[in-house]
Amino acid sequence: MLQLPGKQQLLAALVAIVATGTVPAFSEEVERFSAEPVQLEDRFEVDTREDYKIEGDAEWSRRKLSLSPNATVAVVKTIEDELLFELDLLPGEVRVGEASASRVTFVKSNGWQIIVLIGRAYHRGRLYRQVVVSQIEGSDQSAEAPVVGELRRLPAFRIPGEAESWSIQCRNGLIEVACNGHKLGSAHSGSGGAWVHAIALTQLGKESAVTRLRLSGRTVGYTPRQRELYNQTIALGRRAAEAAARGELEEATKLERRAMGMIQLSLGEADLGVAVAYRNMGGRLMEAGDYLGAKEAYKAAHAIYSQPLGAGHPDTLICEIHTAIATANMGYLEEGAADVRDALGRYFRVAGATSRSSTNLMSWLAGVAKRQAGKAAERGDYVAALNYWREVVDLEAKSRGADHLHTKRAQLEVDFFTRLLSEVGTQRDRMIEYVRTDTLVEELFAQGAMEDYYKAQAKLLQLSREVNGDRHPLTADALVARAIIHSNKGRFDLGLAMLREGAEIFREHFGEDSVIYLCNLGRIGSQLSMHGRYAEATPLLEQAIRSLAEHGFARSVEYAETKLELGRHLIRMGKNQEAAAHLVESLQTYRVIGEQTNGGVLIACERLADIHRSEHDLEAAERYLEHQRSIVLSLYGTDHEKYVSVLSSEAFHCYLRGQFDTALKKYEQAGRLAEKFFGKNSRSYEAVIDGMLRVNLWLRDMPAVVRHFEERLEWELHRRETLFSVYTEGEQLGRAQADLRSLDALLILALEGHLDPRRAYSHALAFKGAVAARQRGDRISAKDPESRRMREELQEIELRLSELDATGPELQEAEDRSALLRRLQELESNLASHNSAYHAAVQRTSVADLQAVLPDGTVLVDYFEYIKPNDYFDLLFGLRPKLGLVAFVLSNEGEVRLIDLKGLTEVADSMSAWRNAMALEPYVGLNEAGESSAQVTDQRGADVYRAIWHPLVEHVGDAKTVVISPSTNLSACPFPALPVDSRSAYLIETHAIATVASPRLIPELLADRPAKKDPRLVVVGDIDYGLAAAAPSDGGPPGSQLHFEKLIDAEEALRPIQRAFTKLYPTGESHRLTKSLASEGEIRRHAPGVDFLHLHTHGFCVLVDTGSGATPVVAEGPMTPSTVVLAGVALAHANDSEAAETQADNGILTTQEIQELDLGAADLVTLSACQTALGEIAPGEGMLGAQRALHIAGARSSLTSLWSVEDASTRLLMSEFYTRLWGDGVPKAEALQQAMINLLRGGAVGGDLVDERTNGRMPPALWAGFVLHGDWR
Repeated sequence: MLQLPGKQQLLAALVAIVATGTVPAFSEEVERFSAEPVQLEDRFEVDTREDYKIEGDAEWSRRKLSLSPNATVAVVKTIEDELLFELDLLPGEVRVGEASASRVTFVKSNGWQIIVLIGRAYHRGRLYRQVVVSQIEGSDQSAEAPVVGELRRLPAFRIPGEAESWSIQCRNGLIEVACNGHKLGSAHSGSGGAWVHAIALTQLGKESAVTRLRLSGRTVGYTPRQRELYNQTIALGRRAAEAAARGELEEATKLERRAMGMIQLSLGEADLGVAVAYRNMGGRLMEAGDYLGAKEAYKAAHAIYSQPLGAGHPDTLICEIHTAIATANMGYLEEGAADVRDALGRYFRVAGATSRSSTNLMSWLAGVAKRQAGKAAERGDYVAALNYWREVVDLEAKSRGADHLHTKRAQLEVDFFTRLLSEVGTQRDRMIEYVRTDTLVEELFAQGAMEDYYKAQAKLLQLSREVNGDRHPLTADALVARAIIHSNKGRFDLGLAMLREGAEIFREHFGEDSVIYLCNLGRIGSQLSMHGRYAEATPLLEQAIRSLAEHGFARSVEYAETKLELGRHLIRMGKNQEAAAHLVESLQTYRVIGEQTNGGVLIACERLADIHRSEHDLEAAERYLEHQRSIVLSLYGTDHEKYVSVLSSEAFHCYLRGQFDTALKKYEQAGRLAEKFFGKNSRSYEAVIDGMLRVNLWLRDMPAVVRHFEERLEWELHRRETLFSVYTEGEQLGRAQADLRSLDALLILALEGHLDPRRAYSHALAFKGAVAARQRGDRISAKDPESRRMREELQEIELRLSELDATGPELQEAEDRSALLRRLQELESNLASHNSAYHAAVQRTSVADLQAVLPDGTVLVDYFEYIKPNDYFDLLFGLRPKLGLVAFVLSNEGEVRLIDLKGLTEVADSMSAWRNAMALEPYVGLNEAGESSAQVTDQRGADVYRAIWHPLVEHVGDAKTVVISPSTNLSACPFPALPVDSRSAYLIETHAIATVASPRLIPELLADRPAKKDPRLVVVGDIDYGLAAAAPSDGGPPGSQLHFEKLIDAEEALRPIQRAFTKLYPTGESHRLTKSLASEGEIRRHAPGVDFLHLHTHGFCVLVDTGSGATPVVAEGPMTPSTVVLAGVALAHANDSEAAETQADNGILTTQEIQELDLGAADLVTLSACQTALGEIAPGEGMLGAQRALHIAGARSSLTSLWSVEDASTRLLMSEFYTRLWGDGVPKAEALQQAMINLLRGGAVGGDLVDERTNGRMPPALWAGFVLHGDWR
């Protein structure tokens, strides 16, 4: 028995069967049918019509049987496919312009028909005869119009006289035709040795007469026991086919093995039926990638065929050809290729080159020639490569047609190598580099070296653009491959754009009905599906499937691939039953076309297993898992990247069966392989970690859960950092929001005591404001010339390193590479030290980093929201998960505290009631219960205080300053106005308060900056908004439907600010932008280098609906797909924005435009306007309003508003704030605190407005609306 180390046991057993020629032994002796000779000769000397089956008019006269047009005479007798049929005909007179034909049909036991058509027609005044041999396959018999497949068209010939003496010999599918003693040629049918049930002669077109009919052969049949075994064999074959169609390769092969044993028992080991079984097994093993086993199977079939049929019979030659192909696949390419060409040449001489079998064999040879072309190109023999590609073109044109995609693509290679051989100099060098890189890409992909593959593929695309052009199909190939890489790395938009570009190039060159264009339509649909855009994905996938089928590609890899993608798409939509049907059809297609080891088969098996597991059908799932395992083990063994998914699937299956120890072992093995082949930052490793988390959670092994969960968080953080370097801001927001689910689990683990609060917070820091931090760092560094120079050099070095990696180690210069790496590390270090904002954006912040910079007397309160897990009854009744709220509290010493607060829904309800009461208080007196509006406001505020602040009091203590990082739903909370329920005081009277969106940036915000002796202040106010009518317009640029009234006493609001600045900085610069000078352009001109910027104007935060225009934001208002939040401030000529030539100077400074300003030097930016702290809510980021935009633009701190503030009180608050900030020199947070308290207790306006009706204070709506964000010092 042959030993095959590393191969799957089942395939090894099959090879053993092939090598020894044995099957499981049957001890029974079976009586076999005894054949007798058949000799029939009729010269029609008497009327023998009763001996035949006749349709139509057949007249007998002495020595002939005359057939009228369309009449048929048939010999009905079951004989072996080893016969000689002779026929003497006297065709009727054929005139010029007429045609006559006689058709001989052999009806076979497997439903096939072999047709020998004898045609007669004049050509250039002479009567010619020609024979065409065709077949109708058994599967086509039920069709209304069965497809007649031409096997061979024999050369036309002439004979003297009219009498025709035909001889048709059949030998196990080989048909040899002779006329009047001259051999005309032969053809080969795939019907094999199936018995002949009947032979029919049909006259077409003109009358003819049969003068002699002769048939010689042998009877054939079964004994009762043989018939019984035959039926069992057929049943086993049917079951094997069904199992294979389901993807159950092991089961199918076992059934075929049993069937082979029955064939040998029934017919004998030397029977041709045994050869057929060996041939089928060879095909199965070839599909499974066991080329040695396939070779032995084909050799066994060859040995049986050659005994009765001879070495030159087509069936014998087919086995010889496949043996040679297996040899080539085993690595002996040149030897195998030579044998293929030799045997194929002999096959064509016998069977012709037009039959389906011939064209299939040509396709096999084309595949071998492609590999030889690749090897020739790899060794630099471009002449040989060109010749091989020319052979491929010839083979593809003959087998598929000149217009077929495969032929056209091969012609592209011919054109490329023709150009290469004609080029000289640099262009030739670049083309050679393209060839080498193309070869390297294939090698790296085969090795699973994915990071190197990604780099090489990027270089290949660049080279293809250079040497082939942007709109060349070879460039489209590289585009599609690169698109898939980008999508896998999370760059969905870029990947989708490249896929569409590639598809358009394919459409231009090959047409809309080409398989490659349709396949790429499916790929586009698949990418859309993976990113949740199902409505767009479904029609594309369905169109691709429908068009592929309509244009004859239902038996292609592309069809199977697109069916697979449609199935995966339906799974994402929750339509498992529909998905399963498409996945099964995908498997069937892969099998029919001989692609059972295609990677798509593995994916289909895995997804089908998932579907069956979801339906609790674990037995069916196991069958697909076993098929997946059998393919991977047979092709790759256990030390390969593809074995990771096998182990992971099996581990999950063990988990479902409650075999937890086994599941953990398999996950651990999968983890080691995933780390080896993909690295710890790969999706494969993430999937393994998720599986281990699942099992350990079930086992309640919480230390293991925490350990694996922290690994997963590390993976997510690395992915986010990697993707953020290439993502747009919108993509960053989407990624950050998706990662918040991990934050939920982190907080739950910490709340349940499994994770120390300090460790939990060190992880949580990476979630809050991640996008704003990255945007801030990138934009500030891009505006600094030196940082920009270093970043550009970094990018050049990274590109050069990727090029070196892509060329392969043999072409790398070690010293150059080492020098580049040293320079890369030096630049990264220099950039981080030169630009603190960039450093803070790309570096991680630890708890120790935060505590090191927090001043004495300062406490940080960081709120987080999370989804609480439902209990059983909530799930039972379909209730939505509850939202929870927690807070981390820390100072510059001591432990990090974690406090679990109330459910967020209750907090949000209380917050909404409080804000509504605050908004109404200045305008409403007593309510129906006799309560003043002030009492109502404070009662509702006390509810919020008890929910979000009272639990923190003991941890905050008597801190002088509290820095708050609100969670998403607390972003609009006016913390200073929270009533302290133990006494008639407000939180602002207890602590100075500031906010930060992203605590990870606190070290950067508090970092020392060089002191400026003469800082610069720019104040903007008393603005001319334009003269447009107040009526809203129907269109125009964003904000054009808003109308802004001139602010009263606007100029007076600016004077105290400038006075306070001049008092502290007598030599500082102070600029005032008013009237028409308060424009966008002037703001942009003054922004670079400004230290303080104050805007006294209108702010806005509106929902812009594509259908109904702009409306103010309402707290908790519904957001629809047709609405977006537009926020910003109004500047000069804002009311005339429709007339503006560009969006950049239309008087509306949006948040997007604000964050593009150069405010990297700004210590404080104040937007003394309405709603400037509001914006679209983004989980994990807070409000995407003007406050955040200032932060991203580089401002160290900002002062913005939470609602539509009252103008007079705002002027007073700002005057008080700046007087204390610059006049008294107190920190920003304390200056705001004192200003608010002064208004709160009526000091700034006199005590007349403060009495019992107002609870002894000014309404919070007049003083608590402004938020200090950022550096509070």
